[in-house]
Amino acid sequence: MEYRIGINVGDVVADGDDLLGDGVNIAARLENLCEPSGIILSDDAYRQVRDRLDVAWEDGGEHEVKNIVRPVKVWRWRAVVEAIAPTSGEAPLALPDKPSIAVLPFDNMSGDPEQEYFSDGVTEDIITALSKFRWFFVTARNSSFVYKGAAVDIKQVGRELGVRYVLEGSVRKAGDRIRITAQLIEAESGNHIWVERYDRKLQDIFDLQDEITQTISAAIAPELVHSEHERSLLKPTDNLDAWDYYLRGAANFSHVSREHAENCIDFMRLAVAADPNFDTAHAWLAWAAYVQLAFHWTDDIEQTLEQALADAKKAIAINQRSYFAHFVLGKLLVQKDDLAAAFREMELAVSINPSFALGYYGLGSAYTFAGDGERGLANIDLAIRLSPNDPIMWAHFAYKAGALELLGRREEAISVARQACEYPNAQYLVFTSLASLYAN
Repeated sequence: MEYRIGINVGDVVADGDDLLGDGVNIAARLENLCEPSGIILSDDAYRQVRDRLDVAWEDGGEHEVKNIVRPVKVWRWRAVVEAIAPTSGEAPLALPDKPSIAVLPFDNMSGDPEQEYFSDGVTEDIITALSKFRWFFVTARNSSFVYKGAAVDIKQVGRELGVRYVLEGSVRKAGDRIRITAQLIEAESGNHIWVERYDRKLQDIFDLQDEITQTISAAIAPELVHSEHERSLLKPTDNLDAWDYYLRGAANFSHVSREHAENCIDFMRLAVAADPNFDTAHAWLAWAAYVQLAFHWTDDIEQTLEQALADAKKAIAINQRSYFAHFVLGKLLVQKDDLAAAFREMELAVSINPSFALGYYGLGSAYTFAGDGERGLANIDLAIRLSPNDPIMWAHFAYKAGALELLGRREEAISVARQACEYPNAQYLVFTSLASLYAN
């Protein structure tokens, strides 16, 4: 389980069992600004601990927060980056044999932390759009978002993710207007290839995302852009209410908990009610239900599974090239022990989007479950390469250990399983796997 911690020092008023006042309110707002597994301090709190703790605090700048008159200066500490970023002694990942890019989370410049989901959604849509270009190697969202809110060294990001280019930017939403700034950087040199600012009406957001992705494509692979004319992204929906509900629902998956899975389902139901042909929202309904099944967060397993299957198939009926829907359907078919059909769906998902790290993870885990260690290992290794900073890397290593055991490489399996156990968010699966390896 991951936590967000916001700390402030200030006056409070006791009212029975409740504490009131700006001292408490600022701490609550800081918690909203914090990323999972992080700690964020107000400047007042930072001054109390800066000379007493041997901790590397990052200057998070000033933020306007709700119901507080003056901007609040913040300081951050991030466990996630420290836990999973490669150490200086590790060799950088080799560059792929095609143009490679990582899209860092766009900064929310709206002055309202509750708009964070919107800037994250814009980033995710650009990642999805670029993944449609088969000639790009696109780092998975989960690895890119490890750097969310951090003051990063682009050259270091390029080495850690094994990419030649990095896209970063910001989103400012005000009323029915939106401003997006974006800059494309060559990671090795740090040189800016392209910088642009867009001021548009919110209703133009989908056309704007298409324009950004096609401009990037033209900047880093012009000869390929001229030889292929496929669109980078079909608009998921023209209904802005449906899209907003979808972004709010997807934002719940920055946490893994029963409550957040339920919240995701609630928002996705609102999205499909607003636009019944919104295939991605149908697929997310199925995915949230799968998570409920995987973590035993449902009292009616059979009904949840059947509804999830119906939602995944509905998404595919609307859009047969929805790689995410095919992946989710595959995971659900594993739950029904229909492995042959599950493999077909997940193979189709990665054929549609060759940069879909989660798809290769699904295939690797399914092949390992089926006893095919060679295919299991190959797919898990590819998933790790596409998403080297994935927040569920413990699960990748757990299935990799299982695949190695199937191949008779027991010592390697134990070493990988022990690595999986070192992740602070590792679940019981990795510990039982390691115990089983030792027992055998």
